[in-house]
Amino acid sequence: MIQLVKILVIMRVHWFVLFLILLSLPLYGGEAPTVASPGRGMLPMLRNGSPAAYVLFSPLKQTNGLAMINPEGSGYTLKTAQGFQGVMPAEDSRDQCLYFQTASDQIVLATGTFYVTIQYLDRGKGAVRIDYNGVDKEGKPQSRSERFFLGDSGYWLQHTFTLTDAALNHAFPAETDFRIYCPGVPIRSVSITRFPTPNADQAISPAFRQSGVNLPAGYSVGVIVEDRPADSMWESDSILEGKAKLYHTWGAPFVVTTVDLSELETPQGKVDFSRYAARAKKLAQWNLGWVPRFKIGDLQALPPKAAAGLQRAVGTEKSREGPMASIWDPQLPQVYGRLFSEMRLAINVPPIPRVILSFAGDWGPLYWSAEDSEQAGWPDFWAGDARAVADFQAAMRRRYGSPTALRAAWHTNINGWQDAVPVLSSDLTPSRKLDTLTWYRNTLAAVVRQIVEQARIQFPQAEILIETGGDFLYGATDARLLAAIAAETKSALLMITEETLPATSVYWLWLAGAANRMGVKCGLRYTGRGSGEAVLGCLFSLASEGGTQFYFPEELLAGQNAWQNYTNAIGRLTVSRPQPRVGVVFPRTSLSVESPQTFARLVSEYREYFGFDVIDEEDLPSITAAGYPLLFVPWGTLWTDRAITAFENLVRGGAALIVHAEQPWTALSGDAAFNERLFAARLIQTGGSLRYEPLRDTSPLTNVTGAPAHHSGVLTLGMPGDEAFLSGQWGLPQDEAAARQYGLPFSSFRWLGERGRVSFIIQPGQDYRLDIEGFLPRGKRAQVLINRQPFGTIEGDGHFVWSQVLRGAWRPRQREMEITLRGQEWSTGEILGATQTHRVTMAVSRIGLVPMKESAAMNTAGAPATPPVPSIDRPLLRGTLLREIGRGFTLLAPGDQINDYVFREILNAVVANPALLDPRYRFTIPLDGAPNRVYLKPLLGSTVYVNLSSEPVTVGGARAGSRGLTIPPQTLMYSR
Repeated sequence: MIQLVKILVIMRVHWFVLFLILLSLPLYGGEAPTVASPGRGMLPMLRNGSPAAYVLFSPLKQTNGLAMINPEGSGYTLKTAQGFQGVMPAEDSRDQCLYFQTASDQIVLATGTFYVTIQYLDRGKGAVRIDYNGVDKEGKPQSRSERFFLGDSGYWLQHTFTLTDAALNHAFPAETDFRIYCPGVPIRSVSITRFPTPNADQAISPAFRQSGVNLPAGYSVGVIVEDRPADSMWESDSILEGKAKLYHTWGAPFVVTTVDLSELETPQGKVDFSRYAARAKKLAQWNLGWVPRFKIGDLQALPPKAAAGLQRAVGTEKSREGPMASIWDPQLPQVYGRLFSEMRLAINVPPIPRVILSFAGDWGPLYWSAEDSEQAGWPDFWAGDARAVADFQAAMRRRYGSPTALRAAWHTNINGWQDAVPVLSSDLTPSRKLDTLTWYRNTLAAVVRQIVEQARIQFPQAEILIETGGDFLYGATDARLLAAIAAETKSALLMITEETLPATSVYWLWLAGAANRMGVKCGLRYTGRGSGEAVLGCLFSLASEGGTQFYFPEELLAGQNAWQNYTNAIGRLTVSRPQPRVGVVFPRTSLSVESPQTFARLVSEYREYFGFDVIDEEDLPSITAAGYPLLFVPWGTLWTDRAITAFENLVRGGAALIVHAEQPWTALSGDAAFNERLFAARLIQTGGSLRYEPLRDTSPLTNVTGAPAHHSGVLTLGMPGDEAFLSGQWGLPQDEAAARQYGLPFSSFRWLGERGRVSFIIQPGQDYRLDIEGFLPRGKRAQVLINRQPFGTIEGDGHFVWSQVLRGAWRPRQREMEITLRGQEWSTGEILGATQTHRVTMAVSRIGLVPMKESAAMNTAGAPATPPVPSIDRPLLRGTLLREIGRGFTLLAPGDQINDYVFREILNAVVANPALLDPRYRFTIPLDGAPNRVYLKPLLGSTVYVNLSSEPVTVGGARAGSRGLTIPPQTLMYSR
C-alpha cells in the first residue's frame, strides 16, 4: 500500500483516485484479491495519467473527467443515509436514469472495454441497470445493458459493471456516454476506468429476500440470458448461486441462451460444445435446465465451414445474395442434424429439457417497402436462386401437368415452363399469386418438419419448440401449417413479440387459435422493454388465448415495482374455455393476393373492444354454429369453394355472420352466384364489375337521418374523434392553450414522431385535393406518401398550409386512402424555446381530402370526418341491414360504415343476447329500452367502454401497454 501511495504521488494523481482504488477492497474488512498486471499497451484512462475518471457526490461533489448531466425531462434529488449523501432520479424524471458524460479532451481511447464502479444504497427489490453503446464483432453499433438485482440490505454497497467493446461517443441525450437506471436507489459515487477492478463481482446480495411465486398448473416460465463468451454468471460460482435462487424465486427453472457457433469450429470441422456443456452442468447443480435456441438459417450463427457450403438466399427483384440460407438447399436440414448430434454427445448429462428452433427470420417475408426499397432488412422476395426457381417449376408441373393448363389457370401467356418463375408483382393474376405463396409456405413448412425431426431424433425426451416471429401475416410462415407440424412431431409453438399487449395482435390470435384447435401447446417469448406492465400484458394475453409458456429477458424484472407486478400477474393467470365464442375469420385466400394491412388494423381495433378467436379460413368446415354463434368477417372477398360451403352451412345452422364487403364475394373459379344464396342480395353486373342489390328495402341504409354519403372530410387533429383515423407515432391531443404556449397559430394539433398515418374514406374515381396544415421548422422536410407511395415533400419554413391535387395516376381507386407523413426529428425545446421538450418531426393541425368540385378551404369547416350516426334501434336494422337466412342472419355493411354500423350492431347483438359474447369478458345489461353502458374486455386493469356522457373520454394509455383510445360521446339504444 505504501508503494502504491508513492506511485500515485509521483503521478500527481488526485487523492480521490487513491480513495477509488481503496473502494475495491472489501467493504467489511479483509484483503483484496491479487490482480494481474494490465500488461503492455494498456493506457491510463485520462491524459493526465490518472487511471480513473470519477464523480463523487458525498460529502462534497467532486469530478475528474466525468460529470453527471441532466437531459431535458430528467432530474435528480439528494438522499442522505448513514451519514453519506447520494443522488437518485427525481420522482418526475421521465426515465428514472442518471446520465453521465466523459470529458472528450481528457479521455484516452474512447472505444474498448471499460469498468464502471458505483457505490449505491442497497434498498428495495428491483434492479440497477447501466445502458451504453458498443460495437459488435463486425464493428456495427449496438445498444447494450448490464444490470444487477438489489438485496434490500439497507447498506451502502459497491458494484462494478463491465462495459465490453464500449464506444464513448456522446450518443445518449445531452451528448452523454452512459446512463444508470436506479429508481429510488441513491448513488454515492461513480467511476470509470480501463483497468480491471478487484472484487468486481456482479453478484446478487446475500440479503436477497424476495418471496417466491407459485405458477398455476400447466404454466411454464423461462429466463433468457445473453450468450457472451465472458460472463461473470458462468465464471463465478457465487454469482450463479445468487442467480439460481433468483430464477427459482421467479418460478423460472429454465435458462435460455441463443447458440452462436460461429467461433466454436475446430480445425477438424466439428464444433466444440464444451462451453455450453460446462454451462449446462453448472445450471443443473442448482436445479436449472439449460435450453439452447438455434436461429435456423442464420449463417452468421453457424460454423464458418458449414455456412460456406450453403446456398445463400437470392431475391427475385435483386440479384444480390441475402443474409440467410436458401430454404431450397437440400443440405440445410443435414447441417442442423449434424450440429444436434454433436451437441447431444457433448451435453449428455444433464439431458437438455427443451430445444428452441427459431424460424423467426422467415427467410424474408413477402414484403416490399415502397418507402425505402434499399433498406437492409427485407426489401425483396427471397426466392430467386436457381434451386428455388427449379423447385417452383417442378411444383407447377405436378399441379398442372402442362404449360397449356398453367396458362389457362393463370390467365397469362407463357411460352413454357421456363417462364414460370416465382414473383409477386402487383399486376399478377390472383391465381398466380396464390400458387406462388402456397408453394413458398409449403416449402418452409417442409424444411421446418425436416429440422424438427432431426432434433427429435437427437433429443427424444426434450420438448421441441417451433419459434416464429410476430409479424408473419404476408410471408412464408403459415401458423396453421406450423401447428399441424407441431401436432405431428409432438412439439410446441412459440411466438416472438415486442408488444406489451399481444392479445390485440392478429398474429398471436391466429397462431394461438390454430394451436388450440390442433391440441398443441403454445406460448410467447417477449423481447421488448418495460417491466411489470409488460409482464402483466403478456401474461394476460397468454391466459386469454390458452397459451402456457412464457420466456422473458432478465431485465424485464429490473424495474422498481416490477417484482410486485409480476407476482400479482402470476396470481391472476387463469385458463378459460368459454362456450360459445365469438369468431373472426382469417381470410387466407384473399390475403394471398391483396395487401393485409387493412385486415390487421381492423382486427387490432376490434380486439380493443371485445374478445374473439381468429378462425382460419381452412378451419371453417370444422367449426359449428353452436360453438361460434357470432362470426365476424371484416375483410376479404376471394374464397375457396370449401370455405363458401362452410359459410352457408354455418349461417343455415344459426350462426350470425357479420360481413364487411365492398364488392361481391368471388370463388377462385370466378363463380359469384352464391352471393344471392348467402346474402339474400341480387348480383348486378355494370361495366364488367359486379355489385350488390339487396332484395329488401334499403332506404334507411342509403339515406340515414338525411345525412349525405361520406366521401370527403377535413380531420382536425387534437379534437374528439380523430383517434379512430390515426396510426403510428402521434402524440396526445394538444388544445389551444398548448398551441399558444408554443406560439403556433392554430387551436388544436398533435405532435408527430418519426412517422404517422391518417386513413380517410373517400369516393373512388374523383379528383381530390389534399390539404395539410401544421408547423415545420426552417430547414426541415417532411415526406408525404399516399397508400405508401411517395407523393410529395413539405419544405419547412414555420407555419405552413400545403395543398396538392390528386389527379391522373393519383386519382383514388379504392374507398380507403392512407396518408403517411415522415420527417426529420428535432427538439421542441430548441426550436420553440419550450420548457417541456419533445423529439418530434412536425406539428399537424388539420388534414383534408376534399373533392375538386367542392369548395371547402382549410379555413372553413369541412365535412365531418366521422360517418353520420344513424338511428340504431333494432326494428330498423332487422328490416334493412339484416338478411335472415335460416335461423341466423347476415349483416352487410358498406366500407365507410364498418367502424360505426357494424360495431354498434355487434354491441346491440351482445346486449340483446349475452350468450353471443365470449364469457372471458364482462359487461352490464340495463333495463330494456334504456341507454346502455356496455362494458367489455378488461384492458390491463382499465375498462374500454362505450361513452354515454356529453364529453369525450380517453381510456387505456401508456400505463396499460397501448396508446390511449378516445371514445367520443354517443348513445347506444336497443329494444327487444
